[in-house]
Amino acid sequence: MELTCNNIIKLRNGKVGAVTCFNDRPAILVFEAYTNPISRYDAELKNKNTDYDIVEVRDGNGVERLQDIYRKRFDLEALPLIWKREE
Repeated sequence: MELTCNNIIKLRNGKVGAVTCFNDRPAILVFEAYTNPISRYDAELKNKNTDYDIVEVRDGNGVERLQDIYRKRFDLEALPLIWKREE
């Protein structure tokens, strides 16, 4: 699975983040209180250093304000599902 700009992701620990790009290439995952470089994740979207694997990828192109994804009332399920980890 390859991440693209504006994807909304969900980690195994429940945190929600967004894929941001630099020069039109995915570069950083932005969460409410921290960031992670995309290079910390392998092709299966597993974190190389921790167990904070990506379990869902959703299309975030329809999100007007990126800050809204961090709110508890934000409905992540309303975004189109692109990929979900099967375990």
